Amino acid sequence: MRKLKNCIKHLKEETESWYFNNRHLYTGENIKNLLYGVYRYCDYIIVYDAFYDEDLKRHIEHISISHTSYKALDRNNINKKIRYIIKNFIGDNYEIDSQQITNLVLNIYEKA
Repeated sequence: MRKLKNCIKHLKEETESWYFNNRHLYTGENIKNLLYGVYRYCDYIIVYDAFYDEDLKRHIEHISISHTSYKALDRNNINKKIRYIIKNFIGDNYEIDSQQITNLVLNIYEKA
């Protein structure tokens, strides 16, 4: 079995592009959401951001994970690489969005 590489790379151009195309999520008068960046790990693209929860009065960290070749991701069968991504960005206290619209992206949130 191969070892996991410890190299998660920040993608500056992709981060700028993501922000430009989704700026409605991060800018505005009463919007407190944060975009930390777009990253790559092995064959996965990770969008790392945080959404402000008005009830909790704090940011909830969030990552979206997709495969570069558009492979389906099963929320019930998380592999070793995806677990590594989650642990590095969110930690051990997380939940996977059960309202997935597509199986091409996993949305993972810090547990409140």
